[in-house]
Amino acid sequence: MNPDITLHPDITFYYDRDCGFCEASVTLLAKLSRVRMIGASPDDQSLPAEVRRHISAEAVAMIPAEAAVVEPGVKSGRKFRYGYEAIGIALREGGTKTLFRCAGTLLLFPPLTKLWSFIYKVVASNRHKISAVLGLNACKLDSAR
Repeated sequence: MNPDITLHPDITFYYDRDCGFCEASVTLLAKLSRVRMIGASPDDQSLPAEVRRHISAEAVAMIPAEAAVVEPGVKSGRKFRYGYEAIGIALREGGTKTLFRCAGTLLLFPPLTKLWSFIYKVVASNRHKISAVLGLNACKLDSAR
């Protein structure tokens, strides 16, 4: 595949811009995937409400209407995926190499969703600690997160 081809330029991956670990992770993801990546905050009124509602707790991928098939043959407006699924979509749909697209497919493989969900929740709930250990800007976690 030609590496200059953008697979899904309309997929947008949102991450918590107030989290050092999230920033570092998205820097790596940007090297592996060609989806658009945007730092987000729950207070940013320019973002879709769905993104503002979830961004404090998990990454969000917004999939364009033409790719958001709810049922076979039925299309809707934008579709959102969260957490490990957002990462999986970014890799599967925008991966710069076959290996990264396969990794995205593996993250979305139904028999493994409980495992990926558990790992994502553990990492997400400890990202402020991970940021501190790695010497990154600490996340602005509060009791609501």
